[in-house]
Amino acid sequence: MVLALMLAACGGSKVPDGEVRCEASCRREDGRFANPPGSPVRTATRWDFQKFFWGGLLRDGTPVVPPGHALGAAEAALGWHAVTGNKMQWLGHSAFRMEIDGTTVLTDPMLTQRASPFSWAGPVRYVPTPLQPEEIRADVILITHNHYDHLDMETLRRLPNKDSVTVVVPLGVGPLVREAGINDVRELDWHQSLNLGAVEVTLVPAVHFSARWIDDRNQTLWGGYVIKQVGGGLALWHSGDTTTHPQVFKDIGQRYGPLTHGLVGIGAYEPRSIMMGSHTTPEEAVAQGVQTGSRVVVAHHWGTIVLTPEPPFEAPGRFKAAAAGAGYAEENVWVMAVGETRGLK
Repeated sequence: MVLALMLAACGGSKVPDGEVRCEASCRREDGRFANPPGSPVRTATRWDFQKFFWGGLLRDGTPVVPPGHALGAAEAALGWHAVTGNKMQWLGHSAFRMEIDGTTVLTDPMLTQRASPFSWAGPVRYVPTPLQPEEIRADVILITHNHYDHLDMETLRRLPNKDSVTVVVPLGVGPLVREAGINDVRELDWHQSLNLGAVEVTLVPAVHFSARWIDDRNQTLWGGYVIKQVGGGLALWHSGDTTTHPQVFKDIGQRYGPLTHGLVGIGAYEPRSIMMGSHTTPEEAVAQGVQTGSRVVVAHHWGTIVLTPEPPFEAPGRFKAAAAGAGYAEENVWVMAVGETRGLK
């Protein structure tokens, strides 16, 4: 049971066979969602999965955290209030708080201790959250997919304004979010958009999968988001969890660009035989920034919980080196501290 849950959360088992048909999103003949044709296929054997599982049981989940990686709650709060105008704060992993023309947007808020269906097992935060769920009054919450490190039910249950917040989710994820006591839940298919306050949000494709248990694989959709400032110049792309694709990210850039910021996932990429089907390496993340035409690339999906066996603080150096090699200026490559706030322009 634990093995099956680990694979559902981080790697997955064999993708079912059957024809894939795409209109907006893609589905297989049995009705389950699928990745676009041409998506990478895992090469892992059963032995690869066994090594990954047993390595996870033995892996130390509390790495040594470098100085400056995470701000204390008081420092993070001061930093947020010190930046005026449009701004963005990294809350760890794939969670960001943004303020755009007075509209507060929160992405994938996993602000509690453990990304797991269990309170006693599963990936645990090795840096504290800079913001407690009770301290957030977001206008809009964007959830990219239903994995535990992106859809955290405890965070949603503890929000102070569940009666007024709008939560945007991919198709099929709505009933779960409503279980947290949130009424205004909007489900989107790929390329569907909503205008919410000062922002327009669009669910865009990602190459990943969904599962919360052992028998619900790909019953709900996954994706990323383009967040545009209504009447303004900001256009941010949050990748969600994704691996590579020869065309998907070029299409996002062409359809929704020019993009000012690309929030790309740089962690949880080893072993490649498993993770090549769901997560990018730091170099692949930079390539997605280039493909989407993102002016600034921002690292996420790292530095908060241990999911996979690569060194926890390896990714930022590789990300910066790859970005420099791709022609990004240093000021346009953001590796933020947990809790850090930067202005958006």
